[in-house]
Amino acid sequence: MSLRFSAVLAMGTVLSVSSISHATTAPNSSKSPNKPAPPGPMTIESLARVEGIFNYCATIDPNSAGKYHQVLSNIISGHSESEIRDDESSPRYTYALGVVDTEIAKLPKSTALSACRNSLAGK
Repeated sequence: MSLRFSAVLAMGTVLSVSSISHATTAPNSSKSPNKPAPPGPMTIESLARVEGIFNYCATIDPNSAGKYHQVLSNIISGHSESEIRDDESSPRYTYALGVVDTEIAKLPKSTALSACRNSLAGK
């Protein structure tokens, strides 16, 4: 896989996750705009991706680490702690997290940092 394709893939994932993390209401919901939408299904691989990405963002942008952890918390809210723990102990999770870590490590730090900061800005 070429570096350019990897960068596009990783940044696309970050931006997709960013869009998900900023979605706090169900579509056409006018009852309570601040109430989070019910959680959708999250695969083990998806959990590994979002945790891998936002944990990496927190590492390379320590001044905003709390914000990345809050975004991650928002994404997984509504899923039980036991569900998350079970998923994190799965070999599928470990494998998917390794893939994310490997791909992110190929990116120039400046590119990754920019994508991380853009995700916080909702861009």
